[in-house]
Amino acid sequence: MTTTSAERTALRPPAAVGEARRGGFGWHMVNGLFLATVVTPGPEGGKTVRALLPR
Repeated sequence: MTTTSAERTALRPPAAVGEARRGGFGWHMVNGLFLATVVTPGPEGGKTVRALLPR
């Protein structure tokens, strides 16, 4: 996956129902489903996330 967001990919606690901020679920799911992940900064900002699926 490639994104234009330069925000660092990091685990954070999932947001609670009714909490002002949102998110915190995606990176937990990615790390739980895949064997390995690699985040590479893009040449002009952003980043690419690569993941290895189990067979």
